[in-house]
Amino acid sequence: MPNTIKINSGFGAIVDTDSIVAGETYDESAANKSIKASTTSLTRTYHDQGVSKTTGIVDVVAYERISENTCFEASSVIQIGDILQGTAIMIAIKVLNGTGSANTLNVLIQAQLNPLSLSVGESIVIPWNNELYSLLPAVQSNAYSQGIDELTVEITIVSQEHVVIP
Repeated sequence: MPNTIKINSGFGAIVDTDSIVAGETYDESAANKSIKASTTSLTRTYHDQGVSKTTGIVDVVAYERISENTCFEASSVIQIGDILQGTAIMIAIKVLNGTGSANTLNVLIQAQLNPLSLSVGESIVIPWNNELYSLLPAVQSNAYSQGIDELTVEITIVSQEHVVIP
């Protein structure tokens, strides 16, 4: 049986239904009946050594690709698995914590004009269809100053192959 990774996604839209009764405001909400909620999943096979998980402080305020860990402060990196190259089938990016004024990670996906901003505690999982590592997202911290403004991020990359950077 091959190794598989299951990527789940879903959403639930909530409508603000605040009420005012006798001059008092009641904060309320309900599920949006127009678009309801949805969940879906996607399953891919991966190489048993085709998993790389890197945790560290993002030390760039100009966009840097996540493909070779150059976006991290070298002394802060905790690496599980090899630093891979080749193609990816899934990327997960999670902002773990921030100090000082570092509180947002901007993620630029290929030639996207408006980056996705992730705050502390937020994450994104991106399924890919064997995209080249050179096309992986680029990231930047909203602020970086060593020991003062630091954003700790976890990036996981999964591949169907095991090609290591020489």
